[in-house]
Amino acid sequence: GVVPTLARGTATVIVTLDVSNSMDETDIAPSRIEAATASARAFVTDLPDGFAVGLVLFSGSAEVAVAPGPDRAPVLAALDDIGLGSGTAVGEGVFTSLEAALLAPTAPDAGPAPARIVLLSDGASTQGRSVPEAAAAAAAARIPVSTIAFGVTGDADQIDLPALEMLATASGGRSYTAGSGAELSEVYSDIGDTIGNAEQSLVTPVLLVALVAALLAAAGALIASARRPAPAHAGPPTRRHPEPVR
Repeated sequence: GVVPTLARGTATVIVTLDVSNSMDETDIAPSRIEAATASARAFVTDLPDGFAVGLVLFSGSAEVAVAPGPDRAPVLAALDDIGLGSGTAVGEGVFTSLEAALLAPTAPDAGPAPARIVLLSDGASTQGRSVPEAAAAAAAARIPVSTIAFGVTGDADQIDLPALEMLATASGGRSYTAGSGAELSEVYSDIGDTIGNAEQSLVTPVLLVALVAALLAAAGALIASARRPAPAHAGPPTRRHPEPVR
């Protein structure tokens, strides 16, 4: 089938979700994972139509559950069918999300659209590449990561809040905490507003620069044309009069 493409100036959002076993805890009703997926569904549904949305899930490893695209249905369906696993690899979640952002379809003449990653985790990273490595990779790719520390901290599953804050700060994103489903909904709503405003501020200067460049190129061509000397036209042939006979 035909892969839908996105116009230049749209954005890509990767929803990155911790699906480690600790997300089955019920300190947040009805459970952490059910509260998280419910808020994520509302977040995805409310994003502007022009945005491509993808889903990355991570526990001990990470996978692209849904490649980014303009259709919300595959992401919403995947959020309804979440399986949990052992381990927490936050760094791998970020690296996989960076790769996923490159999968967003674009128009043939358009470069990659601006991208954002929204990562939720309820625990400390226990395996895979480190969070500082992931933060450096996101910063190098110029893809901000906004982080959500979710749940009530405990002895077994302590949230590494400093690591999530560092990841957000180093990549240009924002860090949040949510200790209830209602707080999480508010966080996702704020992130949605922030992303929409940020992409608008990014797209406008890019289009303006492109317009200015096109105008300068056109002006340069006109100036060059005006300065070019006109080709010499041959005049009428010179008539040589015969010399008088002496």
